[in-house]
Amino acid sequence: MKVMFLLAFLIAFSISLNSEVVNPDPEIVELGEMTVIGYQSLISMKHNLIFDLWMRYMAKIGEIQNLSDPKVSLGITYWGEEKDDDYLFFHLVGMQVTDFSVIPQGMTYLIIPAHKYAKFTHRGSLESLSETYGFIYSEWAASGVYPISGDFFELEWYDERFNPSSSESELDIYVPIN
Repeated sequence: MKVMFLLAFLIAFSISLNSEVVNPDPEIVELGEMTVIGYQSLISMKHNLIFDLWMRYMAKIGEIQNLSDPKVSLGITYWGEEKDDDYLFFHLVGMQVTDFSVIPQGMTYLIIPAHKYAKFTHRGSLESLSETYGFIYSEWAASGVYPISGDFFELEWYDERFNPSSSESELDIYVPIN
């Protein structure tokens, strides 16, 4: 199911620009439980509003309290399903917090259980991110070395290496594995 979503994503947003998967043989990591506060939306591939979600988040980022690491923002995709000729999924954009006792108006929280991930690093523009996902979900996933866990959270990790105006920008993609 997840692979079908990403293939649809690649077809819909494929732009051939210079990008690089820094680690085509990903690091296998265990991430502990995380609590994230941010904006969440149900997203349709036909009407992809992830950019709008990021803009809302960036306008209110200063309202999030109890930050675990103020230099890291997360894009989290989960629980998708095919519906008619579209694919729907939840996406949350936010920051990891130490507790969720204060949630800014309009935002929500998400607790992500501890899990094992294949960690990839994308280098290049956001416009070329689909190329990295194409590699992950076609070439790497096809190897079958680590089965992808389709019923879990996929994370995009934006830290101080990320610069949307630089071709040297980097972000990490954590693909849940079994």
